[in-house]
Amino acid sequence: MLFCRADLFAEAGLAIPSTTDEVLFAARTLHRSAMNLSGIVMNFGRGTPVAHTFVQTLADFGQPVIALTPRGEGFDLDEITGENFRPMIDTPAGQATAEYLLELLAYAHRDSLKCDWDRRIAIFSQGHAAMTYGWTIRAGSFELEEASPAYGRVEYVPHPAAPGARRVSPIGGFSLAIPAGLGAARTQRAWRVMEYLTRPELMKWYAQNGNLTSPRFSTSADPEVQAMTKLFGRVDAMERRGELQTWPRPPVPEFHDILGVLGAEIHAMLMGESTVAHALSTAQGRVDAIMRANGRY
Repeated sequence: MLFCRADLFAEAGLAIPSTTDEVLFAARTLHRSAMNLSGIVMNFGRGTPVAHTFVQTLADFGQPVIALTPRGEGFDLDEITGENFRPMIDTPAGQATAEYLLELLAYAHRDSLKCDWDRRIAIFSQGHAAMTYGWTIRAGSFELEEASPAYGRVEYVPHPAAPGARRVSPIGGFSLAIPAGLGAARTQRAWRVMEYLTRPELMKWYAQNGNLTSPRFSTSADPEVQAMTKLFGRVDAMERRGELQTWPRPPVPEFHDILGVLGAEIHAMLMGESTVAHALSTAQGRVDAIMRANGRY
């Protein structure tokens, strides 16, 4: 989601952003408006951090990183074959995404080009940035820390979208799985453990101990859980509106390879070592070569 310091926005007379243009305007307005305050802090660190940033921001411009088949207001993840594996990096949406990230860099915290998830949320929690894109699981860094300048002062919204695109926020998290090679007895025991770990009582315990999100509506609706933070209600409302989507991070075996390519090429672009056109063209060609080598098309 986009985390915004509501107090700083109110002082500046700014509305919480709902579009990418409004994010840029807010970042520019709030940048250096106070001592040691940046407009935003971004996950621009080389490798997986900046690669995730690119694919998730690409979704804000209405496009997945590979040529998934459109379905309804999103894209089909049930059947990914052939041409669906073709990379969609060097495209008009890809160019708009790259240019947006470059514009944000001008108002981003100076450590953004080194940031991973921990460093980014620490900078925001310490009050050194007015905005950041962040996973809800990390909101406990300031929601549960009264000493944080951001404590009780953050508004949460879905990713602001570019004009003409639908607002969506990517789903992350962790998966529980049982190895296929286990015998019947061990599989049964493993399944019982998984059932135990996902019980509503455990979900509530996780929430009360810093994991400020829940995949269960019943947990989010618990009065004790809701009293902790407004974040639970925000996420549930997004789910009901269809704003939580998995297509920004398509489930294909080559996804890690795609991130590897983007993590190098987009970082070089942000560092000024490459142009937008060169970064996108090179990334497109490298991912295309990977897909062809794997016989995807």
